[in-house]
Amino acid sequence: MNHEGSRAAGCQLRLAEKGDLLCLQAIEHAADRLFPPGRLPDPDDVMPLAELAKAQDDGLLWVAVLEGAIAGFAVSRVSGDLLHLAEMAVHPDYGRCGIGTQLLTAVIQQAVDRNLSGVTLTTFRDIPWNAPFYEKRGFRILSSSELTPMLCDILTQEKRLGMENRVAMGWDRR
Repeated sequence: MNHEGSRAAGCQLRLAEKGDLLCLQAIEHAADRLFPPGRLPDPDDVMPLAELAKAQDDGLLWVAVLEGAIAGFAVSRVSGDLLHLAEMAVHPDYGRCGIGTQLLTAVIQQAVDRNLSGVTLTTFRDIPWNAPFYEKRGFRILSSSELTPMLCDILTQEKRLGMENRVAMGWDRR
């Protein structure tokens, strides 16, 4: 096993606690700096604390703890019969060692445990740690006829903010 893989083996996932919320914004901010210039409308714009707190209250906010520090997180929300992954971020100091895969696996398992039919998300089609990452883990790009009203709204808002080359993806438990 390589060093990165052994590092991820020490990663523990748990549901977020109230005291975790402030550091999650810093993780998202650091992760957003990895995007090429101009791809995000405002790289300093992070998920509001109120939204993180609601997900935490609903048991839909996972954190990855590595070496005593929160290394990443995944926040979801239930939409109809689906779990929507609203945000997943891993701090660049802990990147490329499997933490994103572990977080995504936890989100998928949560959808299964809640007896939901699948998981959705929106992402960039062409950035390697976006759509290609999810495709390798069983997600597929959804056609326009498969988009839920929520996904249509999200993609429309992202386009309005100037985000280009965005797609909706889904993982179906069937």
